[in-house]
Amino acid sequence: MAEKKFFTVKEVAQELGISKQTLLRYEKKGVFPKPGRHPINNWRRYTIREIEKLKKILLKEEGQEDYGGEEKIY
Repeated sequence: MAEKKFFTVKEVAQELGISKQTLLRYEKKGVFPKPGRHPINNWRRYTIREIEKLKKILLKEEGQEDYGGEEKIY
């Protein structure tokens, strides 16, 4: 089975342990960078690299040093 390349807002929010609304609010406020968009339906889509970057940003916001989790969503 092929590895998943893109993830939805819902999937990313679950991985980060925040709500979809919080993810979108952080994006709107500039805390998180804006993700790529699907060329046809314009939905947000996140790559593994973007998710890892969001984890690091979220940890800095929470005052933690580094993400130590072993779980992967792919």
